[in-house]
Amino acid sequence: MRPSTIFSGLAALALASVASSAASSRTATIYVQPISPGSAAAPVPPMPLATIRYKTDSSSSFTPSSTGAGSDADADADAEAEDADAEVRILSYEAPELPADVRLLRVGVYDPSRGAWASGTTLAGAENLARGYAPTLLLSVEGKGDEAVVTSAALRGVAVDAGHTRDFGPKAALLRPAPGRQVDLDKPVVPKAAGQGEPEPEKSLLQKYWWLIAVVLLLTMSGGGEGGK
Repeated sequence: MRPSTIFSGLAALALASVASSAASSRTATIYVQPISPGSAAAPVPPMPLATIRYKTDSSSSFTPSSTGAGSDADADADAEAEDADAEVRILSYEAPELPADVRLLRVGVYDPSRGAWASGTTLAGAENLARGYAPTLLLSVEGKGDEAVVTSAALRGVAVDAGHTRDFGPKAALLRPAPGRQVDLDKPVVPKAAGQGEPEPEKSLLQKYWWLIAVVLLLTMSGGGEGGK
């Protein structure tokens, strides 16, 4: 076999692998919009927070991932190896500069070209992006393949120990809806065999021995009549 043929085959295989990987994953950019007491008249435009890549054909329901920011070289290498097959991965992250009076953040997927939110939004406290907290992004994803979309995004900051520098990096997780229980409409109805019906309720003493009471009453009445003659 010629070397050129081998090289062409390997190149085709590599391109097919890349195409398959790209088709099974999508990216979403999460934005935050500061909400301050005076933002009703002139709201601050949404700011990009993180770009996240997530798989579209995974059956897992909740798989966390981290960028490994703030760790040493060995920890970074381990994080990259772990994230290679992760269901969700943070490609880029940059905390925006927030005004001092901001107390709340609107979080979601924003489309700058349309100037509108492309997903449902949630509210988060601005302190979730403060120092000493590891921001965690939770993406709700519905659909599979080309129909997979982020329906909402949420932000939560988790307090970390200063001695664990790797925990300071941002993290992301996916939440997929679990399929509900399906009713089997084609399942045949099997009648119960004789003797397998519901048990009869227990009878009372009067229902069990009414005939004995009747006999006693009859004998009593008969005996009283003979004594009066």
